[in-house]
Amino acid sequence: MVTISFFGLLTVLFKVSNNPALLHEQWYIDKYSYLTKDLKLTGRLSFFWKPLTLLRWVLTMVILLVLRDYPQFQILLLIFASFIFQMLLLLMKPLIDNHIALFNEVMISTYLYTLMLLTDMMGENSHRDSIGLALTLIIVITVAVNLLKFLLCSLFEIKRKFCDKKAKA
Repeated sequence: MVTISFFGLLTVLFKVSNNPALLHEQWYIDKYSYLTKDLKLTGRLSFFWKPLTLLRWVLTMVILLVLRDYPQFQILLLIFASFIFQMLLLLMKPLIDNHIALFNEVMISTYLYTLMLLTDMMGENSHRDSIGLALTLIIVITVAVNLLKFLLCSLFEIKRKFCDKKAKA
């Protein structure tokens, strides 16, 4: 059932990518506008960014579940997926706010590279506590940057609405 609906959404996106004028039609806005919200839509592949992201999440879940007994392979495959998405972000520039998405992907890779130091692949490790602290620091930096971005966007939106109300009065 999920597969059918996924391919149905891909069909709609394929139609819209062939004819971008459909983006402004009411039937599209009512049912499917969330698929292209916050996207630049400069190239044909940009239309498929959100389904690609969903596909990546499914792939991540499969990697984590199927390879749970092989953490070194999990990390390598997740790094590869992160690298692919970093390249897609750099080449396609699909999002309006591409910089924060790229930052998050780089932080994912940084986290995974650091996490690799804790696997059996690296042998006996006397710096486990330091590596754990580094992992925590990576998470704190990522959350702080994303929270700062959220707060700045919220402030700009409040300021814009306040200026709009002031101009109407």
